[in-house]
Amino acid sequence: MSERRRLLRLAHRLLGSLAEAEDAVQEPYARWYALSRERQEAIDVPGARLT
Repeated sequence: MSERRRLLRLAHRLLGSLAEAEDAVQEPYARWYALSRERQEAIDVPGARLT
Protein backbone atom coordinates (compact mmCIF):
# COMPACT_ATOMS: atom_id res chain seq x y z
CA MET A 1 0.00 0.00 0.00
CA SER A 2 2.87 2.42 0.64
CA GLU A 3 4.04 1.88 -2.96
CA ARG A 4 0.59 2.81 -4.21
CA ARG A 5 0.65 6.07 -2.24
CA ARG A 6 4.11 6.91 -3.55
CA LEU A 7 3.05 6.18 -7.12
CA LEU A 8 -0.13 8.24 -6.73
CA ARG A 9 1.84 11.23 -5.45
CA LEU A 10 4.31 10.94 -8.31
CA ALA A 11 1.60 10.59 -10.94
CA HIS A 12 -0.39 13.46 -9.44
CA ARG A 13 2.66 15.74 -9.65
CA LEU A 14 3.24 14.75 -13.25
CA LEU A 15 -0.37 14.84 -14.44
CA GLY A 16 -1.87 17.52 -12.21
CA SER A 17 -5.10 15.60 -11.62
CA LEU A 18 -5.84 13.03 -8.95
CA ALA A 19 -8.34 11.21 -11.17
CA GLU A 20 -5.79 10.89 -13.98
CA ALA A 21 -3.14 9.82 -11.48
CA GLU A 22 -5.37 7.03 -10.17
CA ASP A 23 -5.99 5.84 -13.72
CA ALA A 24 -2.28 5.91 -14.47
CA VAL A 25 -1.39 3.93 -11.32
CA GLN A 26 -3.88 1.16 -12.15
CA GLU A 27 -1.97 0.13 -15.28
CA PRO A 28 1.30 -0.94 -13.61
CA TYR A 29 -0.64 -2.81 -10.92
CA ALA A 30 -2.64 -4.68 -13.56
CA ARG A 31 0.62 -5.67 -15.25
CA TRP A 32 2.13 -6.68 -11.89
CA TYR A 33 -0.78 -8.96 -10.99
CA ALA A 34 -0.71 -10.49 -14.48
CA LEU A 35 2.81 -11.80 -13.76
CA SER A 36 3.18 -15.28 -12.34
CA ARG A 37 4.10 -15.58 -8.67
CA GLU A 38 7.57 -16.82 -9.68
CA ARG A 39 8.18 -13.75 -11.88
CA GLN A 40 6.99 -11.43 -9.10
CA GLU A 41 9.34 -13.07 -6.60
CA ALA A 42 12.26 -12.79 -9.03
CA ILE A 43 11.99 -8.99 -9.01
CA ASP A 44 14.27 -7.54 -6.32
CA VAL A 45 12.65 -4.09 -6.09
CA PRO A 46 8.94 -4.26 -6.93
CA GLY A 47 8.56 -0.50 -6.42
CA ALA A 48 11.04 0.18 -9.19
CA ARG A 49 9.16 -2.18 -11.49
CA LEU A 50 5.84 -0.46 -10.73
CA THR A 51 7.31 2.98 -11.29
